[in-house]
Amino acid sequence: MGFAVRSFILGLLCIVCLSCAKNTPQQEGPSYEVTYQVGAFLNEESATTLTEKLQSAGFDTSIEQARVDDVVFYRVLVSHKGPILITYQAGAFTDLANAEKLRDDLQAKGMECSIESAVIDGVTYHRVYVQNQGGITEMIAKLKNMGLGEPLFRDMRSL
Repeated sequence: MGFAVRSFILGLLCIVCLSCAKNTPQQEGPSYEVTYQVGAFLNEESATTLTEKLQSAGFDTSIEQARVDDVVFYRVLVSHKGPILITYQAGAFTDLANAEKLRDDLQAKGMECSIESAVIDGVTYHRVYVQNQGGITEMIAKLKNMGLGEPLFRDMRSL
């Protein structure tokens, strides 16, 4: 699959993800400005087409030109200003009961948690994720105060 096709598919996937985030009701909490790159194109026309589609859907977009090894790329960027949801991986276990115990302990302390399972090289891992609306520093401090080590950053989403 060519670079342009992969970039276009990535752009479409990001539009779907950003549409979901855009339509989520705003919640109170710290406000941040986050910029996502949703596409990179070899020609400006393709970047402009994607930008116009995003703008017509209500997104704050821009095009940034970048040069890599004498090749010019047109990056399509989407900005978000407002609250964000931060997700950290607090633990990963092969035994589901251990993951559930950590999740339950964290929920009892007021944390919003979930478990997601993934099979890697034939082994099932049950990952405990902690979500927090607010600042990264506050989230790390809260987890460390609960006796957890340095959490693994997973993702940040606009609300």
